[in-house]
Amino acid sequence: MASLTLFAPGKLFLFGEWSVLEGAPALLMATPGGQRGSLHLTDHPAPTFTYHAPTLLAAPLRWRWRDGAWRAADANDEGPLALIDATLQEATAALRPPRRSVELSVEPEGLFVTQADGAEAKLGLGSSGSVSALVARAAAYAAARPGEGLDLDQVFRGAFRGHRRAQGGRGSGADVAVSVFGGVIGYRLEPPPGLGAWAEPEPEASVLELEARPDLEILAAWTGREADTRVLMSAVRDFERRDRAGYGVAIRAVGDAAAAGVASWRSGGPEDVLDAVRAAAESLDALGRAARVELCTAEHRAIAAVVSGVVGRDAATKLSGAGGGDMAIVVARSGEAAVRAREALRAAGFLTFPMGSNP
Repeated sequence: MASLTLFAPGKLFLFGEWSVLEGAPALLMATPGGQRGSLHLTDHPAPTFTYHAPTLLAAPLRWRWRDGAWRAADANDEGPLALIDATLQEATAALRPPRRSVELSVEPEGLFVTQADGAEAKLGLGSSGSVSALVARAAAYAAARPGEGLDLDQVFRGAFRGHRRAQGGRGSGADVAVSVFGGVIGYRLEPPPGLGAWAEPEPEASVLELEARPDLEILAAWTGREADTRVLMSAVRDFERRDRAGYGVAIRAVGDAAAAGVASWRSGGPEDVLDAVRAAAESLDALGRAARVELCTAEHRAIAAVVSGVVGRDAATKLSGAGGGDMAIVVARSGEAAVRAREALRAAGFLTFPMGSNP
């Protein structure tokens, strides 16, 4: 038996929320929190795949390799089984048949916080994407020959397609990409799928691994409010339907800000990146106002006010992800500014998580 410890990080959007679905570039970074997996592989002529998440599932989920495919032992097609099954099938489709049985036990790490009332809240860091990344990696190990390494591009394609299938053809898959590759990535979809369920041809995702910025410090700050992405997506889609021209203007502004942000990260100075963060924040707020939905919340504005009050223009903030709550990011031009911002946010009651300059 071979045993491995795997880790798939969560995601933090720096640039490109919403507009990535319309063809604009995005930039994301991996978070210290994610999903940790204990993987056990055993040579077997009739392989099985067992997935267990003790904090989520009362009992493990099981598949058997039969007639050239993984067959679920449980007929349930909802909840976690749908995501695991879709990812397992899509990841295996591009691989040789499995030669080993898999036992994968998964635990979230740094993806939940305990609130004052004792209830747990999920941080908006892409937990389902990191699960898909782990399952696709485990499937690749099951098929690998002795001494053979993993092709991360192949792992990503399986995780991307499986996650898409489980989500009903919606979403960008950017969270899956950063969970597979880690670090800082540029991301783009072609052809752009738009806000609805994807149609043929299937979009191709391009992933570019980027250098970290040691001259910048990144903080993630939790607004204290969980967001419902489905509600936000429905509101923005309604905006697109009732005012296509207005939607086009708003989403182009978001996309232009995202493109400028990616360019500033790759070749601009620290002040260029901070200016791009401010422009992206304004464009996302404008999109929310036009769509009559709160993307940039009162908590996001409070975080921005606290940071501006203590470090001025030495840092910039914006929402990260779909908005409506969940996460904000703080980009600071020095470690000192990041420390001061973090202390002020903590005093104001906000939880913060340092990403550093190289996650």
